Amino acid sequence: LSPVVGGSPLLEMADRLGCGKNFVLAAGIENQPGTLPTLDSWQSPAALANFSLGQGDRMATPLQSAAMINASVNDGNYVQPRLLEYTTDADGRPVHTYESAPSVSAMSKQTANTLRDYMVQTVATGTAGTGMPAHGGAGAKTATAETGWIQDGHTVIQAWYAGFYPAEQPRYVIVVLAEDGKTGSGTCGPIFKQIADRIYEELGAELGLQ
Repeated sequence: LSPVVGGSPLLEMADRLGCGKNFVLAAGIENQPGTLPTLDSWQSPAALANFSLGQGDRMATPLQSAAMINASVNDGNYVQPRLLEYTTDADGRPVHTYESAPSVSAMSKQTANTLRDYMVQTVATGTAGTGMPAHGGAGAKTATAETGWIQDGHTVIQAWYAGFYPAEQPRYVIVVLAEDGKTGSGTCGPIFKQIADRIYEELGAELGLQ
């Protein structure tokens, strides 16, 4: 029998992973927080079950998804994203460095490593195979999110493919979102592959893949 997790731990995990939060990416630029339900909004066990699968009353942005993937390859440590590392003067000399936000332990290292292994296998042998790079492997999760919105007589689907590259010692997190796409694997997987393959062309030696 599987243990019953319950709503509070799921919401606490989502909170540690940045869901439902906005923060400053750079001066004058903030992310969109998305939506995160509350315990009071779950009127039935089915609503909680849907949330545990990423369905129901929840919305996330590509940036939030990238940060969650990053935590899974960063030993379970969540780091708030930002856009700027430093600014320079007219001669290209750094004049101001922006410190990274402190990391937050969102999950155990063991859990993070398990997720990472699952995502690698999903690309290698599972439903995310369309994103398999030509070199170095990858880890990813696909999604076909039902929005409930009707447009021109059909239901709008948000197709996702979110993962990391390369499979061993990941350096890059890549999230592909196709608004009103068909499936995460079919619509977004090939784009993920193109991005990873271009990274290999430019930085393969630096990544130890050549």
